[in-house]
Order: sequence, then structure tokens, then C-alpha cells
Amino acid sequence: MINHEDSLKILKHIRKEKKFASSRETITGFIRTVGSPTEMEKIGHILRDVTVSDWNQERMDDIQEVKIAIVSNFTCYSITNYLRVLMLEKNLWPTFYVANFNQYQYELVNEFSELYQYQPDITLCILDENILLSELPIAWNTEDIKEVASRKLEEIRGLLTIYKEKCDGDILLNSIPMSPITYDSILDYKNKAKLSTEWRKFEIGLLELSHEFQQVIVIDPSIMIQKLPSAAVPDSRLYYYAQQNMNEAMMMEFAVETVKVLRAKKGLAKKCLILDLDNTLWGGIIGDDGVEGIKLGHDYPGNAFLDFQRKIKQLKEQGVLLVICSKNERSTVEEALLSHPNMELKKEDFVMIFANWEMKHENIKAAVRKLNIGMDSLVFIDDNPFERKMVRDHVGQVTVPEISEEPANYVRELLSPGWFNTLEITEEDKKRTVKYKQQEQRQLFREKVATMDDYLKGLDIEVTIIEPDPITLPRLTQLNLRTNQFNLTNRRYQQSQMESMMEKPEFILLGFQARDRFGDYGIVGSVILEKVIENKESTIWIRNVLMSCRVFSRGIETAILNEVIQVANSHSVKKIYGEYIPTNKNGYVKDLYQSHGFQTIDDNPSHLLYVHDLQEPLKEVPWITVKYKWKEAVN
Repeated sequence: MINHEDSLKILKHIRKEKKFASSRETITGFIRTVGSPTEMEKIGHILRDVTVSDWNQERMDDIQEVKIAIVSNFTCYSITNYLRVLMLEKNLWPTFYVANFNQYQYELVNEFSELYQYQPDITLCILDENILLSELPIAWNTEDIKEVASRKLEEIRGLLTIYKEKCDGDILLNSIPMSPITYDSILDYKNKAKLSTEWRKFEIGLLELSHEFQQVIVIDPSIMIQKLPSAAVPDSRLYYYAQQNMNEAMMMEFAVETVKVLRAKKGLAKKCLILDLDNTLWGGIIGDDGVEGIKLGHDYPGNAFLDFQRKIKQLKEQGVLLVICSKNERSTVEEALLSHPNMELKKEDFVMIFANWEMKHENIKAAVRKLNIGMDSLVFIDDNPFERKMVRDHVGQVTVPEISEEPANYVRELLSPGWFNTLEITEEDKKRTVKYKQQEQRQLFREKVATMDDYLKGLDIEVTIIEPDPITLPRLTQLNLRTNQFNLTNRRYQQSQMESMMEKPEFILLGFQARDRFGDYGIVGSVILEKVIENKESTIWIRNVLMSCRVFSRGIETAILNEVIQVANSHSVKKIYGEYIPTNKNGYVKDLYQSHGFQTIDDNPSHLLYVHDLQEPLKEVPWITVKYKWKEAVN
């Protein structure tokens, strides 16, 4: 076992020799063993000069670059080291702009500031309680707090309004817990209560900015303090040296939460939770103890398993797919799900049940094939360390956390990493389990008919073209962030960017819904078009086409490209250009343009360019009916 000091020496050698690409597994292995904020900060500092080209070299990885700006009322450059380490472990590559000390107001208000020149994907505006305390008189009282807090909240609201106009990226704020010293500065308990009241009103006002501004995300350090109590104790030396009320533990927790936000922002949220049963969803071995003998109820340890099931059900209601993967007899498992009086999770809560004696990694592969999602979208929970290791060894992209032997810890261990966190839950998310069950019905229908043509004709597919609006835009944004396989350019447009495009006449944004005889797929894809003048001639560029994996192989992409061609004709252009930028995941669509009458004009393997001269006849898909929710979408 390599200790931390030896790890640092190895990292320094790798940095000196610039052998990052060949040493990536070694580096990420070190990162996973980090035991303290100090160790993490040192690793981040060693890697500070590494570039994405150093990291990738000849490897073709889909590491996503993220431009991060940091503005604050105190010195917080150290957070870059924490972020660098945490993001690399999640296959995200950070680049930073860090504003000078206490320049957050100037950076946000000045339209020519370096912040707006940088145009970050996300801005961290990290504030501590000095934004209030610095404007108080020496002998302040609770009325002073009330007045300054109200004024400061309005000031921040004004800064965010300017940010919205000048930057498409999100901005992450934090609520600001009151320190014990501030609380102890008031002596009488009546006014202590009033001080806490006014301070909490200020924090609530900050949190509500998340609902007032689409681009604003607000995180709550009070929750971080509960996770890591050492984060609550300010470093007095840091306070006097840099006016900083955040110690290194709090700074690291801030970075941890930021990375959760970034994973959601970049479409890296997990989609499916695969669960063992014995000693995972209930106590005991059902094959030995029988349905009536498993531990699931209101006494320990049954109450711990009961709470675990309730939290899992709550995840399911927010769009997480649930799959059982257990070495058991299926009939026994179904009996337990149906008949046990304390069973919170029922058969209908799961999109698939693998209760058999096959190797679990083989069942997981089968689940991925049937669900048509990526291995990296899965989290596997199993109490057995042998099963966890087997899954890691055979399907390494699956997230397999270590869980303790104590079921009382299961809920925290499931929720704390934020695997399934997303920026906003949509109505489509809440219906995800139902939609995957409808897919089972389609598969049964496919097995009954003789040919694929009969299958497609029998589905009665209906595609509806829609224009984005405040109701549909969050779902269209989510598709832009999450879709990997049917995503021709891998461009990730944020909601603010799409809103900006909607206001510009040169852009045309279309979404599309789909339904068939078995149910409604909901909103399943989008097209972003841009009208461009080239050599005094109008053309249309397809900036991206993407579609949910749930509707692959039905001809819907053909119906959509036909609509794009009609849009082009309605705008009297002579050519349409399409781009394909290959990634490790979108090989499925590499021939899409060629198979629809587009000609290759630039075959650079890293960025292929195609053109359609509008003379080619449309590729017919007679089994699909196209409708328009707003006809002006194509006029």
C-alpha cells in the first residue's frame, strides 16, 4: 500500500516527465485514496500546470472541459486545487479565471470585466459573512443587521440581473451561515433570537434567488457542516490573514458540492440504480429465512432497511430507474414484493427484475441492452464485497460504491455522493419508469409480428414538432445535457443559451414529441438551426440534432430531417450544412447525414462536414404521422 507522501513523489515525477496520458489510472487511483483536505490540496497543486492536451495526448477520451470563474469577497484560490482533483476523478477538465481579492462586485457589475471576457460555463460567487459584517458599525445591533442584510440582498439581485445579460453560464451562490462569534456578540437571549431571525431571512432571500433567476444555483453550507462538522469551525488565523471565514474543510466541501452541480450541468447524472436484495433491501437471506423471516419492519435492523426502501422509492418518483439484480428464485422475490406487509418497494417500482443464479455482471449487461443506456449511467448497490468486486472487474464503467456493514448507514451512503442529482426535475423525469414499462410492451409486440416493417407500421407512430416555450425548455435543455449516443456534435447548450437563441432571428429551435399505440414518449429530441450568409448566399447550418435513445430505430430521425429540409425550403435557402463531431459514444449516428442525401465536403475525421443541396428527394417514412403543435415552427 503506497502512503500519501510516496504518492506525492510519484505524481511529481509524472509531472516532470509529462507522462500524464499513460499514468492516468495511477493518478486517479491516488485521488480516490485521498484522506484529508490537506492531501487533496497538495495533489491539486502538483497538477496545476497540466493541460488537457497533456492529459489526453493520443487518447480519444470524452473528457469534458469546463470553464470556471471564481469571484469572492475573500481570498479563495485554494478551491481551484480541490476542484482540479475532484473533477479529474469525474472525467471533467477545469480551466479557471480567479478574480482578485474582494472584487466580486466589480467583476459582476462591469460589462468589460475579465469575468465577462472569459465567458465561463459557470461562475462560483463564494461569499462569507463579512459581506454583512464589514458594513456594520462597531457597536452594531440586530436592527443594523436587518438593514444591511436587506440592502445587500438587493445589491446581489442587481448583480445577478447584470450577469444574466452579459453571460450565458450559470452562477453558483452560497447561503451564508452565521458564525458562533457573531452570535455570541449579542448578549441577551431575546436579541439573540431576533438576530437569528434576521440572519435566516437573509439566507432565505439568497436561496430564493435560485427560483428568481434561471441561471442561479444556490447551495447551503449549513448542510455541508452537518456532513463534515470540522467545516463549521472557522480558522481564526485565516480570518485575520485573508478575512476568510471558511476553513480548508469547508472549502473542500464547497468544491465537492460544486462538482455535483457540474456533473448535473454536463449531463453526467446517473439514471439507473441496480439493487441487490438480501441484506441490502431487507435483512437476512430470503431463501433461508422465508418471506416471513426477513428483517423489514419497525424494530432495528428492520427499520433501517425500511427507511432505505423509502428513500429509494423517493428517487424513483424523481425519475431514477430501479432494477433488481439478486441471486434468488424469482418466484420468492415476487412473493416478497407482493405480500410482505412492510415492503415499501413493489414489483411495479422496478423496470426489470433479475432474480436468478447468473453472474451479476452478466445481468447488468442484459439490463443495459434492454434499457438502451450507457454503463456509466448505472449505480450498483450490494452488501457483498465479492459481488461488488466482480462487477467492478467486469463492467468497470458502472459506479460501485463501498457500503458499510451497518444498514443504518445505507441511506446516507446512497444519497450523499449525489450520483442522481440534476439541475431541475422535469415532468418527463417523473414518468420515466412508466415509459420504460411501455417499452416492454413494444418489445412483446415486436416478437409477435413477422417483419420490422410490420412492427413499425403497427406502432402508429406520431411525431409532433414543437417550438420551445417556458414549459418545454427545461426538458429540451436536459436532453442537450444528457444525450450522448444520438448527439451529432456533443455540444451542450445550457438553458440560458437556448433562451438567447430563441430571441435571435437567425436561430430556429425545434423540439419534437413522439407517441405510439403503447403510450407517449414525451419530448424526445431537438434540432438547432442557424441561418448564415455565405458569399451573399443564405444557408442553414444544423448546429445539432439529438434524440433520446428510447426512440432509436423507428425512423423518427428521418422524419425530423425531412422537416429540417422543409424549414430550409421555407426560408429560400439553397444548401443545408450538417456537422458530425465523433466521440466515444456517438458512433451510432456517424452515417446519419450520408444516409439522408447529404454529401461529404470535409472528411476530417475529428470534424466531418456535410451539405445537402435540397435537390435530393426526401427519404420516406410512411409509418410516421407528423403534426405541429405550433405551425409557425416551420413557416
